[in-house]
Amino acid sequence: PRIKDWTPARAASLKARWNEDADRQTLEYWKGLFEYVSGIPFLTGKVASNGRKPFIISLDWLLKADNFAKVREGRYEDQRA
Repeated sequence: PRIKDWTPARAASLKARWNEDADRQTLEYWKGLFEYVSGIPFLTGKVASNGRKPFIISLDWLLKADNFAKVREGRYEDQRA
């Protein structure tokens, strides 16, 4: 979903992920990450699991350290309904 309000909490979360690794300190890195995420059916609400409504990733969810690591590690690539 599109971001409507850029909050201090969102800015702090993005800054934290940006500063964790020099490789993440380019717009190209983030463009590539968002393109990667957009290709994962589970994260983009294209599949449901266990009778639940589909999950759709949010920027807040992605920028949490644990979730960010899981996405980068490919933990959601093969999740099917």
